[in-house]
Amino acid sequence: MFLALCCFVVTGILLCRFWRLGHDRVLEACVVGLFVIHPYHGEIFTFREATLCVGLAILLAAGGIVLADRRPSRWLGGCAMLVLALSLYQVAFNYAAIALAIYGLFELSRSEAARLFKRPFDVRHPVIRQVLPRALALAASAVVYFLIYRFSQLAIEASTADRRSQIMPLSYVPERVQAILETIWRVLALPEAVMPLLPKLLAGVIAVLAVFGLARRASQTPDHARGLRLAVMLLLLVAAVFAIVGVLMPLIVWWPVDRVLSAASVLFAGLLALAAAHSGARRVALVAACCCC
Repeated sequence: MFLALCCFVVTGILLCRFWRLGHDRVLEACVVGLFVIHPYHGEIFTFREATLCVGLAILLAAGGIVLADRRPSRWLGGCAMLVLALSLYQVAFNYAAIALAIYGLFELSRSEAARLFKRPFDVRHPVIRQVLPRALALAASAVVYFLIYRFSQLAIEASTADRRSQIMPLSYVPERVQAILETIWRVLALPEAVMPLLPKLLAGVIAVLAVFGLARRASQTPDHARGLRLAVMLLLLVAAVFAIVGVLMPLIVWWPVDRVLSAASVLFAGLLALAAAHSGARRVALVAACCCC
């Protein structure tokens, strides 16, 4: 359990470095703390044998998404780490996806990002050159893992195949969409046994401050591109929210329990970082985070 906890702490530190929080040690400590002791991680630590495996998978996923920049050797190394993370614990994909979305929000909120939205669209902007290779690495690693998994299924007898790993038929889609929306609403707003009313309200305060901070940064864009910059930011934020349920959504058996939704810890840690960095209410965000913990 101690080694698994160390993996979570190192992952939190990696996220702070990835999001370029500077040398704000107080903010970094709060972000790491909120990520590590998020209530949804509690169930993971009840599985003694699997806890270290999960911690390693999450650490590998974070390391892979940080490593996979536009240099070919690093990109391939990042993909390999992501595939290995998926082979250990598929939910690790959700952690990497949310971390990348928050990274994109941070890059778009920086003052130099305004040039990205000039006409014509600047496809060579550093934001594109940093985010796109990592997004492609996520997609490529998921495809590679799926192919490896399917080939391994063919190598075993059908009688031993696990129904939980099968893709759901199209007839399941309406019911699954409703379940996903209800799950996201529960994660974001409804009191739970592991996260009652007060922590949810405090997390809501952090989220509102983060959105306000993003809108504040978008307002500093020239008029013709202000709406586009804000729309891209909101799109990334929505993608991060839906990535909480993430990679296991298409499976025929899907249980939205705490350990499956544990990537919400990255989302809340990222929202805290955004709120403290850009909302102008840094102290309020940090106090809310400390009380939330």
